[in-house]
Amino acid sequence: MHQHLQTETPCPTFHTRISTPHGRIGELRFSADNRKLTTPYLYPVINFLTGTSTRGGGVWKYILRILMQRQTPMLSQILHFLDFPLTGRYLANWYGKSMREHYREQNGVYDGTLFLDSGGFKLLYKTGLDLEEFGIYKDTEAEDILNLQLGFEGDIVASLDYPFLPI
Repeated sequence: MHQHLQTETPCPTFHTRISTPHGRIGELRFSADNRKLTTPYLYPVINFLTGTSTRGGGVWKYILRILMQRQTPMLSQILHFLDFPLTGRYLANWYGKSMREHYREQNGVYDGTLFLDSGGFKLLYKTGLDLEEFGIYKDTEAEDILNLQLGFEGDIVASLDYPFLPI
């Protein structure tokens, strides 16, 4: 049986510095720890879950190390582990800790902004995918994926490509 996270996550605030008819420049502030992100920002897209530990993942472990040492904000889609031969048992190794905690041992303290996309785009072309071994059930799919995002403690969590039905 899967569990639902009961998390009170403080909402970030956005402060506009410059506004024109073509867009705005501002600052996104995260109240949890005083981090801020100047916008607009082009995020590098990375894969966090490429193996059973932070030591796995081929080239990603080197890219992650460099980005984390530079405190670079990053975007990752949360279902990318489906691209690798991981089982629910191995994914369970990632539960219970934030992404920052998992990578701290390998890469040091990381205070950059983590943007976690739901990864729902994968569900558009892999219809009928059974995700129960990963704790994601058809009847509570959107909520389970959101709980995974919140459990990894992303600063920003969203569903960029695939609008899940309301919970």
